[in-house]
Amino acid sequence: MNFTNTEHAIRIGLLPDVERGKVKRVGNAAIEGARQALISKMKREDAEAVAKRIEHIKLEEEDNFMELFVSELYFQKYL
Repeated sequence: MNFTNTEHAIRIGLLPDVERGKVKRVGNAAIEGARQALISKMKREDAEAVAKRIEHIKLEEEDNFMELFVSELYFQKYL
């Protein structure tokens, strides 16, 4: 999100409509998270606990997913 325009991201629904001052650009947070997991046992345990709570959802098996997905491709209601 470092190069994303906050206003545009909110307008199309990528970000929730929050107070603009609460949005903070952090650059490559994935690299920082990986670094922390490698050097900190507690951070690694935190990441493992989060991973255990993740539920895999097959979107192609959800009712009307494709119709909803395609209907949102052009962002018409946001423009």
